[in-house]
Amino acid sequence: MTTRPFLLDTMTVLWMCFRPEWLGKAARQILTDPDSRLAYSIVNLWEIAIKKSMVGYREFVSPEDWERVIPEYLDGMAVVMREITPLHCRRIQDLPDLHRDPFDRMLIAQALEDDCVIVSKDEMVEKYGVNRVW
Repeated sequence: MTTRPFLLDTMTVLWMCFRPEWLGKAARQILTDPDSRLAYSIVNLWEIAIKKSMVGYREFVSPEDWERVIPEYLDGMAVVMREITPLHCRRIQDLPDLHRDPFDRMLIAQALEDDCVIVSKDEMVEKYGVNRVW
């Protein structure tokens, strides 16, 4: 197991909270290992809000106050929140133009800048040189 921190992508956060059976085997092991250093990004909550406002995430029944419930659940699981810093914003500028999802690009920038492994089903993140587990 790596000693590097793990950064959760948005779907990992949602599946962890509402559909844990959808998580990959390696992801489940990491998320339940008490020695794993887990983090989520404020960008996860931003992405959830944007997509819910566009009638996204229909496969999830989430409480009306998800903005409170999700962080409380993650806090209870010892998952810390990473803020977005100016260095993360600057790092996006140097990323190759492989896809345009602004949420993924910020998570990739955070993972690169903070030397994190991303917990994600999305194989695209590896094209940016980010280590990924699922």
